[in-house]
Amino acid sequence: MQTSIQKTALIILSALTSLPAFAATTYSLTITNGGVMPISPSVTYVKNGQLPLTQVGQAPAPGFIQLCQTGNNMTRVQEVQMNMDVTAHAETMGLIMPGETRTVEIDVQDPLKQSLQFEAMYGKSKDACAVATFNSHSLYALKQHVTADIFAKDNVVQTGAFTVPALPAGRTYLDADVCAMQADAVSCLRSLSMPMMSGAKVRFFSPYLSSVPMLLEVKYGAAAAQELNLTSSGAVQFDLKMKH
Repeated sequence: MQTSIQKTALIILSALTSLPAFAATTYSLTITNGGVMPISPSVTYVKNGQLPLTQVGQAPAPGFIQLCQTGNNMTRVQEVQMNMDVTAHAETMGLIMPGETRTVEIDVQDPLKQSLQFEAMYGKSKDACAVATFNSHSLYALKQHVTADIFAKDNVVQTGAFTVPALPAGRTYLDADVCAMQADAVSCLRSLSMPMMSGAKVRFFSPYLSSVPMLLEVKYGAAAAQELNLTSSGAVQFDLKMKH
């Protein structure tokens, strides 16, 4: 026979299990490519805590390397889906060309404790990615209608899986044999960066040595070299708001 305490406990348990789950908050992220080169298919994800899955100073995940080297986001999406701290993700399909805009929608379960992360490749680089973080303060401010929009710009990181592009030892930008087999400026730039043998760590992008853009301009023209100009931040812009 059940005691009164047991009956009360069962009633409380039944009431708790019948309560509806907290509804997720849906956010709309608009991505604008304000740079001079295409942006690859991207990955946007929501995770517990404020830091991205792959951080500056840490070893790059294989999917992050693949994304930033080739623009293929499939392995990175799998890594994101398998991570226990990630609660939602969204993708953009196809290239985002200069001046173009894409919008994705994504659900956040707990804006007070979660962050929104963005990753995509700069399509004419060797291994540079545009990354951005919207922390819980931004997410909660939107949910509480403290502000209608949160605007942000990207930071540019490199996976660290490759060396910084540089001319071969003893060569100058005037030597005809440098990049002699490369048909265009992008191929030349990528050929000047070698795989790191060990100790790869994600780092912030730093401008190329002056000899590299000079070589590209001499061999392929000023316009081609300009298309490979990559600033350390700000080329990709974001507008985050609540979905209405």
